[in-house]
Amino acid sequence: MNNEPLAQQVFDIAFRKARDERSAEYKLGVLNCLKVRLDGEKNLSCPYPTGSAQADAYFAGIDEGRALSPAGGTPIGLDKDAVLIRNDNM
Repeated sequence: MNNEPLAQQVFDIAFRKARDERSAEYKLGVLNCLKVRLDGEKNLSCPYPTGSAQADAYFAGIDEGRALSPAGGTPIGLDKDAVLIRNDNM
């Protein structure tokens, strides 16, 4: 049994595969979105100035976080019981 929060598990699955490199700001946006949607965290806001390239990357990461955690669905990379499954095609 993995004791990591669900958000961290989904994040790790999404970024463990070979993919284009993403900025730290983008990854923070993904993780913060997952934390809110999957772990119930509150008050996670963008730490970057509005209109900056960093804020743009953060909000692009939020979009991926939403795609990884569909409302009412099972998070990507997890089965219906939230057990990690291997999917090399992700």
